[in-house]
Amino acid sequence: SGVYVSLDEIGSVVWEMRQSPCAVEHICERVLATYEVSAEQCQADIDHLLAELAKHHLVEFCDAPSA
Repeated sequence: SGVYVSLDEIGSVVWEMRQSPCAVEHICERVLATYEVSAEQCQADIDHLLAELAKHHLVEFCDAPSA
C-alpha cells in the first residue's frame, strides 16, 4: 500500500495481536500485564493507534460474534 508505520514496543505488541481477531479489551489486558501504565492511558493510546492503523487500512474492526 506504500504506507509505512513506525511502532514502539507497545505498538509492536498491538501489531502482533492483530494477526488474529481479538477484542481491544484483550489487547489492553496484555499491555497492562506487561507494562506500567494506567488502564485509562492504555485504552486511550491503543484506541489512537488502532484508529491510525485503520485510517491506512492496516487493520479493520468487526462486531463480536453473537453468542
